[in-house]
Amino acid sequence: MLTTEDLIYLENKHRGGINNAKGNSYEVLYAVYKIALLLSLYPENYEEIILSSQIKDAFVDDLLVRHYCGKRDFYQLKNTTCLTWQSGSSHTLEYDFKRQMELIKGNSKIFSLFLVYSDKNSNVTSIPDSISDCTQTEYFPYFSDLNRLLMESSVFKNAIFQISAYPFPQIDKLFSLASMLLGVWESLDKENVPLSKIVQKIKDYPLSGNNFIFDESFEINKEAMAIFNKISDFTYVNIGAAFYWKYKEKDNGEINKASYLSFEREVLKHQPTNFDELESLM
Repeated sequence: MLTTEDLIYLENKHRGGINNAKGNSYEVLYAVYKIALLLSLYPENYEEIILSSQIKDAFVDDLLVRHYCGKRDFYQLKNTTCLTWQSGSSHTLEYDFKRQMELIKGNSKIFSLFLVYSDKNSNVTSIPDSISDCTQTEYFPYFSDLNRLLMESSVFKNAIFQISAYPFPQIDKLFSLASMLLGVWESLDKENVPLSKIVQKIKDYPLSGNNFIFDESFEINKEAMAIFNKISDFTYVNIGAAFYWKYKEKDNGEINKASYLSFEREVLKHQPTNFDELESLM
């Protein structure tokens, strides 16, 4: 149960968290990373994964993920140097985690607590005994912009790669997908947001070239397929919102859904029999 002292402390903590979150790229970019992981882990449960940031009346309050099975994951993000479990002004980090643990256990909830830190030299990997049963630590690097994070963090790059429908995505394609996630997350109120709402907003966005794993593949005309199949050394696949082709070992490319439909009409009209003829229609 929350005491009067707790309520005053949490009100001040929440107010400070809201103010700090404005322009706080560390918290926002970590949320993008977490969303990417969830999109790849739970493709059948988008509706039942709920995200919130800056949780009111919580001691571990930067991000909350509620899973379809009822489990709750609470995240505290610390982009600071020399972090320890005794860091804090009026209350230590250990105190916040211990009180959060006590509150959730009192409600008989299944949960985990996560401390995410940006400084590799922080002394937090040795978790205090009082919270060790439910707490994990995670290193996540800080970079001031999305592009640098994508270029220099292998875990972030891999998370974006996992939600890409591109067979062999270049860094610019991954940046496009990450930027879309970032823009959508920033546009939301960040309170009780189903993963399905993020997916739908991406699908509704009027920008060609996005190709996530949840984008629906379009159907290739059977007559066009027969023409493609007869062209020597030409292979193709349609994944998500694009048509990918390869000729021999060097030439390759992609055609997005909107452009492919007009390309297919030209193929059916001209009936190419070799790659040179086909390429002239692209």
